[in-house]
Amino acid sequence: MSAYVVEKEVIQYIIEAAKQQDMGVGKDVLPKIFVDWKRIKDMTPEELDALGQMLWDENVRSVEYRYQESDNSDGLPGEDTSKPKEDRFYYVHGEPIFDRITLGQTMKTLHNYAYQSCETPDWETTPAFKFVMAVAWDAGTLIPGYEEAVWGAPLPNPNLVSLTALMEKRRKG
Repeated sequence: MSAYVVEKEVIQYIIEAAKQQDMGVGKDVLPKIFVDWKRIKDMTPEELDALGQMLWDENVRSVEYRYQESDNSDGLPGEDTSKPKEDRFYYVHGEPIFDRITLGQTMKTLHNYAYQSCETPDWETTPAFKFVMAVAWDAGTLIPGYEEAVWGAPLPNPNLVSLTALMEKRRKG
């Protein structure tokens, strides 16, 4: 498996998608910033910066873990080495830069981020994982037909015969 440092735009897209979904986050995601729960759309610029930085730090940590045995003197995969080292992974959340946020692109961006950030053994316990899963969970409720769907499984159609029943009947007969 390979991993690379995602672009700042990946982080910004995830945050913008979460804002559009009217999501909230709590201290389990950003314990050093939040005392309780807060809607992303109500966050201050500093809080958005901290959220984005947390996501980017986790991605960088994952890539560093993945390539810890490698010579990274030329930078990590995906690292913008044209910037000074101290500025390479410094996240500042900017003004919205995307024409639109779509469900399909949100899911693909979340998958991209998670794939590039899952190399550490503790990935599934990190605030970044919790946040990405929360955004994906909320996005799932936006799928067309979700609101109309029944809670649980729909009732089976009694007019359909199951393949298992046909095979059982054939075996006995």
